[in-house]
Amino acid sequence: MNGYGGDLVATDNYFQNNDTMHVASQKLRPGSMDDAFWVGYESLDDLSTNSLQTAGGSLASQYSASLLHENTAIICTNTLKLPNHLCAHDERFWKLDQPDPNKGECVRAHVTDPDQSWELSSCQSLLPFVCKAPACLKGSFSCSNGHCINSKFRCDAQDDCGDGSDELQCPELCHFYVVSSGDTIESQNYPNKYKPLMDCKWVLEGPVGTQIVLQFTEFETEKTFDTLTISTGGRTEESSTVMEVLSGKIDNITSRFFVSGSNFMIVRFRTDASIEKTGFRASWKTEQLRCGGKLKAQPQGQELVSPGYPSSYPGGIECVWIIEAPAGKLVTLKVSITANNRGQGCS
Repeated sequence: MNGYGGDLVATDNYFQNNDTMHVASQKLRPGSMDDAFWVGYESLDDLSTNSLQTAGGSLASQYSASLLHENTAIICTNTLKLPNHLCAHDERFWKLDQPDPNKGECVRAHVTDPDQSWELSSCQSLLPFVCKAPACLKGSFSCSNGHCINSKFRCDAQDDCGDGSDELQCPELCHFYVVSSGDTIESQNYPNKYKPLMDCKWVLEGPVGTQIVLQFTEFETEKTFDTLTISTGGRTEESSTVMEVLSGKIDNITSRFFVSGSNFMIVRFRTDASIEKTGFRASWKTEQLRCGGKLKAQPQGQELVSPGYPSSYPGGIECVWIIEAPAGKLVTLKVSITANNRGQGCS
């Protein structure tokens, strides 16, 4: 979660728990199959020490409270015999049969009405999450890595944040941050020749749960020396993976699709001091991201494929499929074709 400048949220009391539920319920559907999200707790040693670890690395008690706030039990460990008003309150919101370390290690929250309930679950499930990032003082700029800098340092052509996020939306520097469901981008002066010594960047962000599809309508640069780099993953290059580096005049590039593994894509165009060409123009759109999930094993064979198959899979993705079978049954998996960017097969 550090790519968002924070950690998974760890609630310390009933009011914080309610605030977290309010944020999550704006995106989730209470009472439905997809009403779950991750919070920042993980069990330690199968709860033998009654402890949870927060995403920030600190420890917390696992002792639970009732689902309904009017019945919430306040657990107070007071070995120093301090007055009650000085004693720390520990409120948790487990389901009635939880916490059960046999079900998993990570804490999954379910949005219900009027409260939310917790359960331990497998950490491999792909779920939404709620982050908590440090607040910055008035007049400061909040960096994507959680740091705070003086707002006057934005767009000064210096990486003051350490991850480049203070230089994202700076049109005067040819740095653009575009949030939408699709648009077009092009090199400066297109369709005329671009300028020498350019360093332009477009950060494209689509809605959560989507992936970005980029397609060029024209592309021509000085081969090797004027390059366009496509990255995917997060909103900064620090939190992203390079998908492709393009230069020169590429055959059939207008029929190729460059697909991200998240709702972020970064396009960076850099030129040297000599030989300018037409440059590029590209359009982009967003599509629903379908990657991983929970499957039911059946007696008859079923097929599982990577995103985009038989075309190339998008860069920067991590897909997890959980295959369940009835008790006493085995799951047999046969891999027919594997190919990755190291060549045939997996390592």
